[in-house]
Amino acid sequence: MHFSWRIEHLERQNDFQDPAERQLFRQVTVRDTRSLATAIQGFGWTVWLVSVLLRHPSELNMTAVVIAGLCMPVAMALTWSTRGPVTNGLARCLYIVFLALGLKVDILITSSPVFWVLPLGAAITVGMSPIYTGLVSYTVSAAAVWGILLLGLFEPLLRANDADWVLLFLLSVMALGVTLNLLFRHERKRIFLSQRELARLAFRDGLTGLHNRRSFMLAVGEHLQRQPGSGHLMLVDVDDFKQVNDRHGHETGDQVLSAVAQAIARCAEPQVCGRLGGEEFGVLLTDGSDPEAFGRRLCETVAGLSAAGLHITISAGIAAFRADEPISATFRTADEALYRAKRLGKNRSLLAEPASGPS
Repeated sequence: MHFSWRIEHLERQNDFQDPAERQLFRQVTVRDTRSLATAIQGFGWTVWLVSVLLRHPSELNMTAVVIAGLCMPVAMALTWSTRGPVTNGLARCLYIVFLALGLKVDILITSSPVFWVLPLGAAITVGMSPIYTGLVSYTVSAAAVWGILLLGLFEPLLRANDADWVLLFLLSVMALGVTLNLLFRHERKRIFLSQRELARLAFRDGLTGLHNRRSFMLAVGEHLQRQPGSGHLMLVDVDDFKQVNDRHGHETGDQVLSAVAQAIARCAEPQVCGRLGGEEFGVLLTDGSDPEAFGRRLCETVAGLSAAGLHITISAGIAAFRADEPISATFRTADEALYRAKRLGKNRSLLAEPASGPS
């Protein structure tokens, strides 16, 4: 399937409607748009500041100017620093409100305040459409902007000869802003789904859905950076898997691998497990439980499966991580224990004896 078709398919899937998925999308959107939002806010604050500097102080309501001038940078700082979708959305809304208040103070001392209401409202309404992550927050902010700018000036606009054009302009600007906001959100959703799908392709095994070798090795490395020398590595191999493929075909072999992978994932949860290649799997044991007991339980669980009507068993080798040896040595030790388990009759796990230290 073409990648763009795959993304369109994902957009229609119900899993994106999952609350956790929606929350992740909002968090990622806030992270990805805060630079753009802060830049647009900085531009608006600069334009407002220039308009203030062009006025004589005696003409201005200095109290309102000071409040707007201080609150806008605070809202900008909150937009940049906050990570939560709700708090970040509130920061963006507060900025727009104080920008509208600051501009309202400016236009009230012009010779024709009514003249400036429509262009300023349109510029703010359209200009802020990319920085809002949701339609509700955008609509509320846009309504607040127009409410502030039109306060006390709406009736003079309606008394004009072209009042019907004024209303058409207001509705058109709001419709344009809403449309742009929805389009930006749609594109951000496509980017989010593309990134999620690329991450899945890069770090998940396509057949079993477990971590692939790269992802598993990254998890092992991160664990050992946090807790050097702690935990155990288990390597698992499906017994006589080549015979399954030779006698029953690769489709049956895939069913067997999927069933074994699901059993490993259930037993290992919430610990990391992955498919390392072919019929070999890995489990990162970090919870402090008895690795030998876990190995026995996993072997018993898989032996109780009936995958594609076949009786399946596994063998496993377990090795402890050591702070004084590389990851490759631990893998080698676990691999040796795995093949000793096979030589001893298969359908069992074996914990490697700890290497004796230097004398």
